[in-house]
Amino acid sequence: MPGTLCNKLLWSALSPLLENGFELIYLTIPTGKSMDELADFYNDTLGDDKINLIGFSLGGYIATYFAAKFPKHVRALFIIANSSTLLPSFEIKKREAAVKFIAKGGGLKLKEQQVNRLFDKPADNKQQVDLVMQMIRQQGESELLSQYQHTSDRKDLAEQLNTLSIPMWFYYSEHDPLVNASWFKQLHLKKQLTISSTTGRGHMLPLEKPAELANHIITWAGTY
Repeated sequence: MPGTLCNKLLWSALSPLLENGFELIYLTIPTGKSMDELADFYNDTLGDDKINLIGFSLGGYIATYFAAKFPKHVRALFIIANSSTLLPSFEIKKREAAVKFIAKGGGLKLKEQQVNRLFDKPADNKQQVDLVMQMIRQQGESELLSQYQHTSDRKDLAEQLNTLSIPMWFYYSEHDPLVNASWFKQLHLKKQLTISSTTGRGHMLPLEKPAELANHIITWAGTY
């Protein structure tokens, strides 16, 4: 599952490192749906299938929400650059301002400087920064409004996740401002839980650190 304003390009650096050992199925995030409605949508889509679910950022939160609501469908979880709890207050304010700006006819105007903040070393990842800008242009204003308006109201899922009996792996940058690292202390899954942090503040880990991420996913796949 992708993140906010992301599409299949998010996985372009990671997929080639995994495709020989995995059947990779890309799940989109439909517009105009709340977290509950998204979970119901995937429940209907998957039928009786049980899957190994990987989610990035917003997709990571949706994946954990779905697993908590419909655990019968999830064999294992791998969550990238997300702590399954409320968004930081600064992020909520930024989203509210963006929605108001667009409502006034301002349009979708995300500068490269803003995208640079999603990377630990943007100067060394110019191609990846350009790829994020491309995804934003492709997804567009309506996608942003849908995701900001329908998926920003989140709750702490630690209690629900602690009841699950499936392997979970969380991978994030230790200084990523969009991840609440202290939240992980609430999880008490013992052998079923792995929390891996990487250096820096980068959020776009599938693009910035695909090899390291692929190694973690391969290890995770051997736990179930």
